[in-house]
Amino acid sequence: MKLSKRLLSLALALVMMCSVLAVSASAASKTTVKRYKTYTALGDSIGAGFSMPDYEKYNRLIVVKQRIEGAYPSIVADYVQAKTFYPLCQPGFRTAELRILFDDSFDGDSMDKDGTWQKAAGTPYDADDVKAQRAEYRKKVAASDLVTLECGLNDTYHPLLAAVYKINQGKALSDDYQDDVYDWLSDFGTVGEAVAAAYAAIPYVLTAPQSVYYLMEALYKSFTDMIKNYDAVVKGIYECNPDVTIVAVSTYAPFGDWEIPPGSGIKLLGGLLEPLYLAMNSKKESYVDEYPGKYYYADITDTEVRSNKTPSSLSEGFDPHPTIKGHRMIANHIVEALPKGSNRKKNWSRSASDMPTLTKGSSGWGTYLDDGTLNTTYTGLAKIKSGKMYYVKNGKWKKSFSGKVYTYAKTYTVKNGVAQ
Repeated sequence: MKLSKRLLSLALALVMMCSVLAVSASAASKTTVKRYKTYTALGDSIGAGFSMPDYEKYNRLIVVKQRIEGAYPSIVADYVQAKTFYPLCQPGFRTAELRILFDDSFDGDSMDKDGTWQKAAGTPYDADDVKAQRAEYRKKVAASDLVTLECGLNDTYHPLLAAVYKINQGKALSDDYQDDVYDWLSDFGTVGEAVAAAYAAIPYVLTAPQSVYYLMEALYKSFTDMIKNYDAVVKGIYECNPDVTIVAVSTYAPFGDWEIPPGSGIKLLGGLLEPLYLAMNSKKESYVDEYPGKYYYADITDTEVRSNKTPSSLSEGFDPHPTIKGHRMIANHIVEALPKGSNRKKNWSRSASDMPTLTKGSSGWGTYLDDGTLNTTYTGLAKIKSGKMYYVKNGKWKKSFSGKVYTYAKTYTVKNGVAQ
């Protein structure tokens, strides 16, 4: 088939672009990795720590720009001994949203502009909201020594579900997969109901050969957009900071182990998507040759995720995000991709001794950076010289807070802003 040949050609071409990289003797570990003073994490809900215990304490779907203990960016920040850490991953982000941040010529795709992606991902931001953050992202990347770049899952997940639903309804797919996402969501009152309908349709759609062909054609379009966007993101980061070290994180297929029909042992979807994910990750890896010594690639395709069962409804509880162990696996792959350093710490478990200091500055009691500005990315416990600990939210001491706080690998009881 024309599609199969095109996919194979794309995958082979991208593989040829990449150098064959073996694990070198200079590969780092968590105790030998080079130190990076300022670290920025760019990505989606995976990097944002979605479903982690420290994320769940916020009791809301979307948590952005917060350090989430146990998530891989937080672990990496500890391993590289970053003095300043900017957690800039946002749930729902695709390569398109990252491109808006780093490419002035790009104002988003049609889903950004008409609010479709905002609705699909359940996020509070549209294209204008993302554009308003350009200055912040570029300033922090420009000040960074290390950037991790993780994105791609959302580029395929919702387009896949939209195509499955429309095919099952006997509706023709549009020339633009973005129109299919819009149509799919318009049929339902909530995103949850739309996703549930797509889940229920999966076992039926993937058993029809002609349906599989149309599905792959739709997904091919989303992958080609992703590759163009990713290229612009990488170039945009280096325009902000020509000397920054980037670690590109591969994309795993969260539905690669789905069995069609459920319980059959036949992983049809994973086999169909393998060439496309190969192409995506090969593209990410190809920049190693373009930016030698500054761009590294971490293969995290073995990441342990929370659910790999074929869903038939939302009640199945499908969650494609990493487990606690999965986040540790990602962090270890990232540091293994980086060069070695020296003067390493012996104990890498976070403890109260690692807490930031609570001081009084121009904005009141809080945690402050070296330049005297409030560290608004920090939420957790901070201490004074005596060792007494206080609860800080967005950098400032929150005296009115009482409750349980999970931070530094331990749960603390806080009363009126003071840890007991």
